[in-house]
Amino acid sequence: VAIVSHDIRSPFSNIIGILALLVNDEKITLTEEYKAILKSIVASSHEVLEMVNKLLDLTSLEKGKITITHKKVYLYDIVMKSYNKLLYSFKTKNIQFIQEIDKECTVYADEVWINEIFINLFSNSLKFTNHDGYIRIFTSPMENSHMICVTVEDNGIGIPEKLQKNLFNKHVKTSTRGIKGEKGAGFGLRLCNEIIELHKGKFWIVSKEGEGTKMNFSLPISSPEP
Repeated sequence: VAIVSHDIRSPFSNIIGILALLVNDEKITLTEEYKAILKSIVASSHEVLEMVNKLLDLTSLEKGKITITHKKVYLYDIVMKSYNKLLYSFKTKNIQFIQEIDKECTVYADEVWINEIFINLFSNSLKFTNHDGYIRIFTSPMENSHMICVTVEDNGIGIPEKLQKNLFNKHVKTSTRGIKGEKGAGFGLRLCNEIIELHKGKFWIVSKEGEGTKMNFSLPISSPEP
């Protein structure tokens, strides 16, 4: 699977680049209809490429091929970096972003992979939250004083109860289409779970259909023992 996914990624990236060039090059005259078609193809291609990348990451994590580097990082900075990357999607659906992470809050984690978690969780909430909804992120203390709980909450459509128990089971298909028909492969939450386990934390979800979802994970706030 990893070999095939890797072989697909490079040519797919090239195709997206060529299509984007056709759409944005002012020297090329296209009707609005054809521009809309090309933009739709580019958007769909990005979705497929994103799924391929997640599959590669997940395969590498499950095989233990990725090493987590623990260092002191500012959680707020990672959150805002992830948010800004998805800013267009937030604006398109007029989703309110409620950011309650203290700017001085630090955790011991791998910045690259925590950023990947936020991208996945924000994207998931955007996919299942109606226009004019909200996505809120905040922290709370845990019984284990060496850990902190991070929560991404939305007021979207929620996750059906029958799917919740199998969200991290790779043998059960749990992917569903978003509110606007957005596709997904079901890799995102499994990827988040794997990353958090490598940080010695826990990942769990509280959701009620029709009311929204809280995606929670714990991270160390002090340097892990060697």
